[in-house]
Amino acid sequence: MNKVKVKCGAKQLYTDILEDENGKYIKYPLSGKLSNNSFTLVDLEDHSDLPFCSITLTEEGYARFKNNGKQTRLQRYIMRNHAIDGKEIDNIDGDRLNNRKINLRCVTTQQNQMNKSKMKDASNKYKGVYYVDSKYRAVLVSKGKKYSIGYYKTEESAARAYNEKCLEICGEYGRLNIIEEK
Repeated sequence: MNKVKVKCGAKQLYTDILEDENGKYIKYPLSGKLSNNSFTLVDLEDHSDLPFCSITLTEEGYARFKNNGKQTRLQRYIMRNHAIDGKEIDNIDGDRLNNRKINLRCVTTQQNQMNKSKMKDASNKYKGVYYVDSKYRAVLVSKGKKYSIGYYKTEESAARAYNEKCLEICGEYGRLNIIEEK
């Protein structure tokens, strides 16, 4: 297996070159207080274009590095030739450390909001599903409008209804629930 040299803090390390159906990539180790031995995925072609530097983790969970003295998000640097002013870079799968081009796209703020996952501290299992009066209510909020989808006997059926409405309203940008079948 081939390896490439990367920088992690003051150390220089070698990391394996991996390959899947989308091409060759590496797991670039992150440095800094917040890194907790984590890594970011980067296409091999983009790694060779990166300045030889340490990549750290922001408090929001994004990979960043210093580029000409300025902190730069890795996803924005990788997409710099595709970025459009006023647009954001979205991680399609929601993993902020998956910075392979196949997982990045330019979107409006509104489209980026549609791809948000459920709040981490939410008591409900699924996005858009709430327990109300012994039933599960499905609700979608998108483009400033609230869609009351309905009430369901099970959390899973409410999550399926949410997914259906989300696909209808948000299309490819909607974040769907992964439903656990009982």
